[in-house]
Amino acid sequence: MRPNFVLVTLDCVRPDHLGCYGYKGVETPNLDRMAASGVLFEQAVTHAPNTWVAHASLFTGCYPPVHGLRAAHHRLSSRVTTMAEWFASHGWATAAFPGTTLVGRAQGFQRGYELFDEEWTCEGFQTEQAFWRRDFKTALARAKNWMQEAGEPFLLWIHYMDTHHLPEFQIPDYYRSRFSSRWQCYDGKISYADHVCLGEIWGHLEQTGLAQRTMVAVFADHGEELHQDDRPLHDGGLGEDVVRVPLVICLPGSKGLRGLRVAEQVGLVDLFPTCCQLAGLSLPEGMQGVPLGSLLSGQSNEAAGRGLYLENWSKGFLGLRTREWKLILKYADPERLAQEPPELTALYHLPTDPQEKRDLAQRHPLLVNELKKECLSWTQKGSTQNVAPEENSAIKKALEGLGYM
Repeated sequence: MRPNFVLVTLDCVRPDHLGCYGYKGVETPNLDRMAASGVLFEQAVTHAPNTWVAHASLFTGCYPPVHGLRAAHHRLSSRVTTMAEWFASHGWATAAFPGTTLVGRAQGFQRGYELFDEEWTCEGFQTEQAFWRRDFKTALARAKNWMQEAGEPFLLWIHYMDTHHLPEFQIPDYYRSRFSSRWQCYDGKISYADHVCLGEIWGHLEQTGLAQRTMVAVFADHGEELHQDDRPLHDGGLGEDVVRVPLVICLPGSKGLRGLRVAEQVGLVDLFPTCCQLAGLSLPEGMQGVPLGSLLSGQSNEAAGRGLYLENWSKGFLGLRTREWKLILKYADPERLAQEPPELTALYHLPTDPQEKRDLAQRHPLLVNELKKECLSWTQKGSTQNVAPEENSAIKKALEGLGYM
């Protein structure tokens, strides 16, 4: 029987603020239970610290230079195939419930979905905010109904946005009262997300029997730097606080190992090919991610040792992350990324310096050149021109409201 797939984005969530990753400051019993019955990836990496680019890489299996969506006003390249397009063409019903217009039709994220549910009018929110946020409980109810009516197999994406920095977001008193400081509120929102999002989704799958036939993947699009200034910042660079993300995969029924923790580095770009592998499908041409089926069964995967490409195009950052090292390049002009020498080059040894405090670039010039060559090679594999629709005020307001501008 062909499996169903449920993909859940917990926007802006760091792995080190989750119980299953060892954090004691927040209760996440539902995700902990999923990790105990599935596979947890300890070194999962996003390819960009902004929502639209990260999701574009996830849903195309390609890095930003190839999929073309490197800024919020860009569009997905017509030359890449999306996960929804690929699965729909092979008989899967498809639906998406995005949490913000930054992953909406303007950027091309609707491609391949039979249902792309965009409803931004949210009771209790100011009208000017409604275009970039939604009532998740309403979206979840619609998603549950769709799962019952769509038939199997299906592919469903649910995007939980309220873990993003929304200082005016009103979480219930029970969660607010337990987390008094501003940054404890971040933990409170994560705990609430575990309850209202993951608990409801997992409970529905179990109650309907769909859990026996459904792969569930829970991940974040990026992390959060938690700066102690006016607002948190996750669009400033390519630090570990924003690049490392949680990734938990539960296979259908009793398949796979339970409670497995994978130490190898993987990228969000690998999720699409992994779903294809589990579904018994071939991979679309040009995909840059790799299937992780061997890791899900506790075996080794040679590709896990590869370097992963990182990018923050709007800020002029490129990077490459390996098991041990991270190279970061900063360019003055994003429009000329990798076309001229970088104004800043930094190298960090992650096992001994996870906080990235000691720049070792001058000590290891040969390694810098090797990693730089690999990093820049990825920029040459895609289009030199990004696909940009006309920029509008709604996208600009969304960027400002979410801390990207």
